[in-house]
Amino acid sequence: MIGWVGSVHRCIGFRVCTSVYRNAIRFDSRLNRFLCFHHSRRLLKRSFSVNVESNEPHTLYMSSNDNSHRCLYVVATPIGNLEDITIRALDVLLRADLIFAEDTRHTGLLIQSLRKKYSSILDSIASSSLSHEMQQENNKNPRFFSFHEYNSSNSRSKQLLSNITSSSIATLVVDAGTPLVSDPGAELVRAAQLDGIRVIPLPGACAAIAALSCSGQRGNQLLFGGFLAVKSGARRTALRELDEQRKKYQRAIVLYEAPHRVLELLRDICAELGDDVSVSTARELTKIHEQVIRWDKAIDAVNYFETNSDKLRGEFVIVIGSAEKIELDEMKFKLDPRSMRILNLLLNSGLGASAASKVAAEVLDIPRKRFYSEALNILNEPK
Repeated sequence: MIGWVGSVHRCIGFRVCTSVYRNAIRFDSRLNRFLCFHHSRRLLKRSFSVNVESNEPHTLYMSSNDNSHRCLYVVATPIGNLEDITIRALDVLLRADLIFAEDTRHTGLLIQSLRKKYSSILDSIASSSLSHEMQQENNKNPRFFSFHEYNSSNSRSKQLLSNITSSSIATLVVDAGTPLVSDPGAELVRAAQLDGIRVIPLPGACAAIAALSCSGQRGNQLLFGGFLAVKSGARRTALRELDEQRKKYQRAIVLYEAPHRVLELLRDICAELGDDVSVSTARELTKIHEQVIRWDKAIDAVNYFETNSDKLRGEFVIVIGSAEKIELDEMKFKLDPRSMRILNLLLNSGLGASAASKVAAEVLDIPRKRFYSEALNILNEPK
């Protein structure tokens, strides 16, 4: 639907990008390569604009004839570690004129932290530029507007979008992760599309995908349940409905839960899906106390958190395995060299297999039974 005009502009834009990049080959640092990419992307962006055709009001098209387009960037923010931010997100957030945020205070602190942490990079980029335009853009003080689940009405969306002009950089962010993934923003995005505003995704951190990637559960197909109901009855009903899909289509289930309710959720999983269903628990993702554990049986997770209440901290992601089981003998699980050295030190200090396994499990946040199996093997080895 773009047509030959858009294709010509893409070719011209590509040649401009190539020319800019070749002229920057003399710079060896990564910062100058990023600067080159930045200017190339901005030149490409000028070749396109948005035109909403009347016969299909919900579909956006590129046009080379209209330079008055408006854009809304949907930006993923860090879920824990500040370095979760992408270069594109950093670029847009620090040049933004308007920021629609779930919590304006939280996002304001994030912007300050990003500017402080990456000030040297920004200064290097600005000093390499032929003008001070980029330096001025990176020192902007954006206008913040709150947009959350309690004020995300259609009228509020239209009010916010009226602030976007063709020359402004507008962004939608949430406190952590990707907007619209169990977070507000759908109303604003839909209103923007209906108003002819181009919505541009800036992908990045997402707790659900991060947890799934290291869960050890099959994730070829998945069901995302997000936060289930607070009350146990409604939560169990939702679990039964999700379980029907899990068994029918062999899909994994991904859930979010607050730390003070995660134990109740795990108990409900045992009650509705069975004690022996495989689950993975992930908490404090990309933070200092990150912990990801795969449990062959959900009841083991319940027992662990009942006796280790200090681990019930941070937002949790629960991944329930698909009906198709992964063949893996957990007792043959091999610990990494560092864990084995710690276990050997504890055993050599005079502790028995049970005591040494318990201490090692608490220190390294690894299930005790994995250490216990190795401890028995070590103690039973002939001297």
